[in-house]
Amino acid sequence: MDNEEDAKYIGGVLQDLVDYGDISKMVETYDKVQMGFSLKKLLDDLEEKGYYLFGERNIERIKYGNGETDKWSIATIVIKKKDSSEIIKVDLNEKEKNTST
Repeated sequence: MDNEEDAKYIGGVLQDLVDYGDISKMVETYDKVQMGFSLKKLLDDLEEKGYYLFGERNIERIKYGNGETDKWSIATIVIKKKDSSEIIKVDLNEKEKNTST
């Protein structure tokens, strides 16, 4: 983060995402639609402020003390500034341009 204001903003975004995840299985269909609308606004706001959000879902095996194992779905979310050198930008239209000539 570049400054305290950015840190507070990103912290709030991440907390909102955690909260949505926590309650998503407990709400009715109408509320899920409203959550989707709110998440779209959150993503639009992130982009407007110069950030990209990346996410992935993995399945991890958890081993308990008694030797039993279980599979857990794990979500990883990363927020990066648009100009981060860690982001590899790919022009998806480039292949189309090359094949049309």
